[in-house]
Amino acid sequence: MQRNGYIESGAIDFAKNHDRIIAVSVGNCPEESGLRTYYFIIRDGYYRERADAISKLELDLFGKVPNETFIFAEWPSRDVDKTVKDYPFLGEIIWRRS
Repeated sequence: MQRNGYIESGAIDFAKNHDRIIAVSVGNCPEESGLRTYYFIIRDGYYRERADAISKLELDLFGKVPNETFIFAEWPSRDVDKTVKDYPFLGEIIWRRS
């Protein structure tokens, strides 16, 4: 799966500004294995404002890289390494809050 640095940078910059996001990974959608999916790994439940901001970011980036197919999603976790091991579709961690 080919990755896009512009999209990754956008996802990481977004995560850095949202303290409840503890990591970002790039993997695939379990229902559509070829669909590149950037997961915002969160330490808490659903917050509409954050979900809306993620959707807006996805639309903004999609408009700037029209030949790319990707989605953003949230995934809850208290232990990032264990979660990624247990759910291989989450892929590779590309950023982790230190």
